[in-house]
Amino acid sequence: MREVAHRLRGQAAISHATLASYERGQTQPKFDTLVALAATYGRPVSWFIASGPELTGVCYRNLVSRYRVRDRESFEAEVAKWAYAYLRLEDRLGARRRARVREVPDATADPRRLAEWVRKEREIGSEQPIPSVLELLDRFGVYALEIKAPFAVDGLAARFGDEHLVILNPSVSNDRARMNAGHELAHVLYGDCIDDSEARAHRAVEARAMEFASHLLMPSRVLRSAFAGRSMVRLVKFKERFGISLAAMVLRAEREDVIPNSLAKKLWVEFSKRGWRRHEPGAVRPDRATRFEQLLDGAVVRGDITWKDAAEVTGVRISELKNRVQEALGFGNEYPDDPAGPDMFRLVK
Repeated sequence: MREVAHRLRGQAAISHATLASYERGQTQPKFDTLVALAATYGRPVSWFIASGPELTGVCYRNLVSRYRVRDRESFEAEVAKWAYAYLRLEDRLGARRRARVREVPDATADPRRLAEWVRKEREIGSEQPIPSVLELLDRFGVYALEIKAPFAVDGLAARFGDEHLVILNPSVSNDRARMNAGHELAHVLYGDCIDDSEARAHRAVEARAMEFASHLLMPSRVLRSAFAGRSMVRLVKFKERFGISLAAMVLRAEREDVIPNSLAKKLWVEFSKRGWRRHEPGAVRPDRATRFEQLLDGAVVRGDITWKDAAEVTGVRISELKNRVQEALGFGNEYPDDPAGPDMFRLVK
């Protein structure tokens, strides 16, 4: 027992006596403690909570070919931890959403048709930009969170119990983040995350999800209009308005014969010369997965819940909860000393 407590040092401050009380069933560990125990023993978090929701059908987006299995297990434990916290907070605040993921009209529908269906469902015109892909996820009953992985990956889609879950990498560019969110929505709508079948990782499944995301953000008619003037300034304007990268636009334009292959090759050469492969011109507004942080911050500021209550409900330490709110605000990891959090709204009577 002392050896395990020593191994957990740095992940969770747990004495050997506390561990013994967990084993005897005298006390229950918080969820972040379970995450540390899972990482230490090399077990999924669900192994420690037989009756709790389980993370299943995980579909990774742009997962590197080489990674440590332990890192992946630890990351998925972290995902389960925050998903659990999200659901528990909703229940505590009586804010559990009513929307549920609906079956697509035709599970074999091509990506373009599915993108058109989603736009019609949300009453978004065929020539209008998608204001927020994250709001679309929310409206379709999908829980979305931002969590940085210890290895290179853009995100994942999965099931957490009966709920659909999407995790996004907060470190990518805004246009790429929107594409990733659309990609994960495709996995959910096509039912790619129903189980742990290897079929979900097939290249065709990934290509289908990417095609859907591209058509969702920019329908073909808009794409043709963007390239009509053969002007890079015009393309940047369309990028900023529709929140999609220049690279994604060029790929689609070549594939749909909007531009000839010869022109596409010249554009790729020019992109490389100008360094646009890594940093494109044009600014895309942030589209963040922050509903959990909004619920938490708003509840604390209104006095509906205290930080101590939130920690008890979610099973996550107060410092971690505050850090998530700060990161959502873009202010780093240091939360103000005021235990109630930012007091700017307290000025409003």
